[in-house]
Amino acid sequence: MEIYFVRHGESVGNVDGYSTEESGNLSQLGLRQAERLAQRLADMQFDAIYSSPLVRAMDTIRPYLKLSGRKAEIWGLLCEGGWQEERDASAPVRVGPPPPFEMPAGREDYFDSSGEMAWTPYPGEVYKESIQRIRETRRELLRRHDGTGHVVLLSGHFHSGSRLLEVMLGAEPDGRIYHDNAGLSCLRQEDDGAFSLIFSNRIR
Repeated sequence: MEIYFVRHGESVGNVDGYSTEESGNLSQLGLRQAERLAQRLADMQFDAIYSSPLVRAMDTIRPYLKLSGRKAEIWGLLCEGGWQEERDASAPVRVGPPPPFEMPAGREDYFDSSGEMAWTPYPGEVYKESIQRIRETRRELLRRHDGTGHVVLLSGHFHSGSRLLEVMLGAEPDGRIYHDNAGLSCLRQEDDGAFSLIFSNRIR
């Protein structure tokens, strides 16, 4: 298996500190980064494409999906997380399923929200919950693709993406792997099942 992870393009929130209703959208620069990413990925073939349900991640790979005629599966597992400064708060006991995903207008042709992973994290998710979710992402990737030779594309976020790469590499998820907006990293599964980092945070 090979895993390609891309952090979303620059968002309005990256500029304004996530202080407005538009913060979750891509900025004008982010939209240009998404178009460049589509061209970069144009010659690649993916067996599976998964996206965070947050608009900035969806819109980062939407130009590629449009170009390739593919759809990405919505994965709540890929939402942002691990950014919380308070690390010691206990993970609460949750009752009932997480909130369902609601498809933003105009994106129905490019994203599949029919699967069991089409949800968003519980409001007020604490750090330990985020880390549990990131570890669950690894388990789900292995459940679906372990030893298959599949090439998988993930569209996600800065903090959770960095920690996911670390977890896939067998390291503690402490955010050491930096990702610029629209930066692309690649992991490859070796014959013994372990993963190697082929490249990290390549931008164009």
